[in-house]
Order: sequence, then structure tokens, then C-alpha cells
Amino acid sequence: MVTRLFRIINQNKMKSVFRLFLILFALASSAILISSCSEDWEEDYLLVDKTSFNVGNSGETVTISIQTNTDWRVVTNNASWVTFDKAHGSGNSELQITIGRNSSNKRTGKVTICAGTEYVEIEIDQAASTSGALSVSTGTCTITRAKSGSSFKYTITAKYTISGGHLASEAGVMFGNTKSKTTGTISNGTHTATITVTTTNPSYSVTYRAYAVNKSSGATVYGTSKNQRYN
Repeated sequence: MVTRLFRIINQNKMKSVFRLFLILFALASSAILISSCSEDWEEDYLLVDKTSFNVGNSGETVTISIQTNTDWRVVTNNASWVTFDKAHGSGNSELQITIGRNSSNKRTGKVTICAGTEYVEIEIDQAASTSGALSVSTGTCTITRAKSGSSFKYTITAKYTISGGHLASEAGVMFGNTKSKTTGTISNGTHTATITVTTTNPSYSVTYRAYAVNKSSGATVYGTSKNQRYN
């Protein structure tokens, strides 16, 4: 009976040891699995030291510091005046962004750096040129009429073309002594200016001419004076 008792005790000890072995094995396996998952599923990250900068009209080269754990590439929003020393790379790097000379209006560009599932946008503002010539030319004019009771409403629309708009603080058309003006950023090309006049007169005539104000000198540049009549 004593021998049988010792046999039962030894069997229980072996079972306990076996159970302990299984527990230790399971914990070790879990640790390996967790470690493996951690390496395989490391999240992408992307950091840059500048997300915006201002540049003078003469242009500049700016160095951006990139920190990432994966491959990266760089693109722009069709800003041909922005170039890079490289279009892609891997891991921590430096990127040189070159902004060309600006001979026109103030402009804004955007550079996007992509790395894995992450991306960062860098905004670039460049000042307008301070050189060149400011000129305007007076275009064609149309007049339409709408009757309301005993009155007539005339809508007068004139075209004008501006060159060197980056030098102008104001531009538009003078309809007699009335201004139809544009301020702020003034782009080169053809624009339209419109006014309305209400009168009891069944016919209407207007003298009009384009103008632009030089932002540096304050001088006004005029286009040719023209006439248009509604009969």
C-alpha cells in the first residue's frame, strides 16, 4: 500500500511538471509571435522640419529634413517653377527644393512628400516681381437694355487687357466717371468690367477706357478712350 501511495505521488508530480512545461512553452510561443507581429506590422511614419516657407521673387533653394522608416517620393501640384535635387529616396534624408525667379504675380505652390501610407504637404509662397512695365488696353463694349415700368435698366460690359499686372494695385474700366475696379492680385490677360445704369431715357451712350494704378508710384496708366451707344 505504501508503494502504491508513492507511485501515485510520483505520477502527480510528473503531471504537474508536464503542465508547467506546457504553460512555459505556450508563453514562449506567444512572446515569439508578438515579437514577430511587432516587426512585420511596424507603422509607417513621416516627419519633415518645414511645412511652409516664403521665398522672395529672385528665387531660393531650401533644404527639407525628412525622417521616415520607409521609401519616400515627392510630387508637386504642377508648379513648373519648383524643382528638386531628387524625386525619391529611402529612410532619413535631406531634400533640396529650388524655387525659380518670379517675373509675374505672387504665386503659391504645394509640394507633397509620400512615404508608405503617410504624406506631408509643404506650401510655398513666392513674392511678386517688382520689375517690368505696366500697360492696359481698352477692348470692346456691349450694352443691353431691360424695361421696367417707365424706366430702363442698361447693363454695360467692357473688356480690357492688362500686362504687368503684378505691378498694379488696382485695374478696371472707367465708364465716364464711374469706376469698375479690381484690387488685390491682378493677373495678366483679358478681363471684363460691368456696371448697370437705370434711367428713363430710351437710349444710352457711354465713354469708357481701361486703367491701371502702379502700386509703387501710384501713377494711373490709361488705355484708349472709346464710345458705345445703345439706340
